[in-house]
Amino acid sequence: MGEEAGIKFDRAQFDISKDEILKILKALVANNYWQTTEYFRIVNDDDYEIKRALELLADPVEYRKTLGLQ
Repeated sequence: MGEEAGIKFDRAQFDISKDEILKILKALVANNYWQTTEYFRIVNDDDYEIKRALELLADPVEYRKTLGLQ
């Protein structure tokens, strides 16, 4: 597809991006079969900030402390 458009395949660059490409494809399939939330669940699975935010939201005491409410 890309080569037909004059774009040469670069194995080294593909290898760097392969895991991310597979994750996005998995998320798109999940989105088609289930709901949009599944797409974001898969895409954000390894996102530290999202994981930390979910931890804070699950712990009311820590959440309030982080917001400076205690």
